[in-house]
This record gives sequence, structure tokens and C-alpha cells, in this order.
Amino acid sequence: PLLLMYTPSWLRAGMVDYVTSANIKGNELDFRVDDYEREELKELERQGKLKTLRELMTLDEEAYWKEVSTSFRAGSQLTNAFRFLIGPARSQPQLKHFLFNYLTAVIVVADEHRKKWEAEPVEVDKEAQTEEEEEARAKKQSKDDSWRKKRRAIHEAVSEKALTFDAKTWERLEKAYEKFARN
Repeated sequence: PLLLMYTPSWLRAGMVDYVTSANIKGNELDFRVDDYEREELKELERQGKLKTLRELMTLDEEAYWKEVSTSFRAGSQLTNAFRFLIGPARSQPQLKHFLFNYLTAVIVVADEHRKKWEAEPVEVDKEAQTEEEEEARAKKQSKDDSWRKKRRAIHEAVSEKALTFDAKTWERLEKAYEKFARN
């Protein structure tokens, strides 16, 4: 449950699309890039909207949902970035065990945050007696952005633990990903 709830959407989406794109070839799963994904990436590049690896890996929840709701091609790039991270990027020492290290960071951060939140006092609302009280409660809940703040805190903490690359490493990864995305 920790992985499902706390893994950032950019990574979940990339993993899901990657796995669902597999084809059975003999006794093996074939995760080859299909023509659709390749064309989507070319179109993003033509439009100047191809994101860098760092931009993709640091998408928080709000940015992710904005991205996928305004660009149907965003999914193709996230899948492509995932392919890169579990494939060619593993030749980089910092990314050799990226997925394992990243998901471990997710679990550690989620566990830390969950324990902290469980220690917080729970505010129990009394049941609404009137329609006005029910409307006031609904209005209060719609304005409550505490979960958004918690998601952002989780995302920032995971990024701090898992994406500890110096400027030179980011530059090298960006170049390698750009080359990968164009092929």
C-alpha cells in the first residue's frame, strides 16, 4: 500500500504504460517502443515541448495532473523516460539501481510521514443536524488543502532522498536521455 499511495504519479504512469505496452514474443515479454510512442515523442520535439529528464522526474502531483490533462502526449514521454531509467541509464553509476533506490526512498519517506500524521490529533466533526451545517461542512472540506500540502511534502522528501545528483551528473543524464528520446 505504501508504494501505491506514495509513489509519485509520473513514475506510476511510466511504469504502468511500460508494462501494458509489452507483447509476448515466444517465451519472453517484449518491451519494444511502439510506433505510436515514437511518433508522439517526435511531435513533442517538433513542438518544442519535449521535457528534460529532470523536469519529468521532479513533476509533483499538481504539475503531473496539469501536464497529462493538457497534453495527451505526456504519457508517451513518461513511458519513454521510464524505459530510459530502467535501461540505458543503468550504465550511469548513480542510476544503476535507480528503481530499487527510488522505491526504497518512497517507502522510507511514506513511513516517516505516516507515523508523524498518525501522531497528530484527529479532529472529529459532530454530525450535521441541519442542511446549513452540512453545506458549511462541505464548504470547509472543499477548502481544506491539507492533503495537497502533505503530498507536496512527500514528493519533496522523496526527491531529496532519491535524486541526489550533482550538476555534472544531471547534465550527463540530460544529454543521455535527450539522445535516447530522439531515437
